[in-house]
Amino acid sequence: MTSQFVNIHTHRPTGRGIELRTAGIHPWDADKEDIAALGTLPADVQAIGETGLDYFRTRDEEGRRAQERSFRSHIRWAHRSGKTLMIHDRDAHADVLDVLDAEGVPERFMMHCFSGDAAFARQCLDRGAWLS
Repeated sequence: MTSQFVNIHTHRPTGRGIELRTAGIHPWDADKEDIAALGTLPADVQAIGETGLDYFRTRDEEGRRAQERSFRSHIRWAHRSGKTLMIHDRDAHADVLDVLDAEGVPERFMMHCFSGDAAFARQCLDRGAWLS
């Protein structure tokens, strides 16, 4: 597994052992690393990500295309592994849903750091999302 751009999260929101360990490439680093370089998942990984689209930070078309390619690869990885997909979405709501629909919505996915409005929340929930 590559070490420079692997995104491993450990969340402890209550301090009582609630943890989520993820593996993936953050959208901000999508142009620097290919998900294929990650190899196999460590045994304790519970979810794929944080992946997705960030149009707030990445405004150029080349960077957005790199994020989309990476996001699509993460979705396929979630399908193959059966792991939950953790999605980062910033100012890209419609495109996130378009990519999910095109690749096939994973059985389980979480909108990490949800920032959409009620209508977007309904669209996510209708697809089976958890909102974080």
